This record gives sequence, C-alpha cells and structure tokens, in this order.
Amino acid sequence: MRDFYVFNPQERDALELALQRMEIPTQCQVSMALLPPLYIITANTIIIYVANLYRDTMEITSPIVSTSLSATILIVELFSIAFQHHPRYHKMREYMGCTLCITLIQFIASTCFVFVLQINKNYDTYLICIAILSLLTILFLMIPFCTDMFIRNRET
Repeated sequence: MRDFYVFNPQERDALELALQRMEIPTQCQVSMALLPPLYIITANTIIIYVANLYRDTMEITSPIVSTSLSATILIVELFSIAFQHHPRYHKMREYMGCTLCITLIQFIASTCFVFVLQINKNYDTYLICIAILSLLTILFLMIPFCTDMFIRNRET
C-alpha cells in the first residue's frame, strides 16, 4: 500500500502521517483500556470484603452494597463496550462482553438476595455465590493485564 504513493510525495507523506497516528494510541484510548478493568476489579474486591464483613450480622447492608456496585460495574462495562478502542486494544470489547454476562448474573443474584436475606438471614449461600462471581470476574479481567495486550512494543 505504501508503494502505491511513491510518485506523489505529498500523498505519501500524508499516508505516512496517518499510519503513524494509527499506530500510537491516544491517552483517552489507553485510559479506556486500563481504567474500566481496574475499576471493575476494585469494585468486586469491595463486594467480597463487604460480604465477608457483614457475614455474621443480621443487617442487609452487604446485598445493597453489592447490588449498587454491580449496577455501576454494568454501566462501566457498557461504556467500555461502546467505546471505539484502538486496534492494539481490540480484544477489550470481547473481554468486557464476557464480564458483562458475569456481572449481569451477579447483579440479579445480589438483587434477589436482598429479599431472601430479609426473610432467611442466611449469609453463607450469599457469601459463596457473590464471592465466586466476583472472583471469576477478577480472574477473567486479569487475563488482558497478564498478556501482551498492555506491553508496549518500542520499535526504534
């Protein structure tokens, strides 16, 4: 494709500039690739902590906190899916789509447990269910951070 514009130097320079800009992601694109997974990991860690903190009490604070955090996680995931990612981060949309399914199940479970725990007061099932879903989301989101998706190749 670059050999096609050999005869016209102005068009070749414009094409080279466009290709250079495509190779370097903007700060917004890097932020949208890094911040949503970090927020989701942090929120799920808070959900696990609060669920474990209120395990032996009779309060329903834990399901309310997990429901509200799950709702914000859903919103962040939808924004991340709708964002036009840089080609370097093209798999981020797929990861967010998979975690969206897990978070949707987590949101439904948290919402249902608000009503169940008001009647039953059994936190063992709730803790196991929410902890498994939160840990599954955390482990699944660690995949892009451990792979070469975020390793910058410096070609000089």
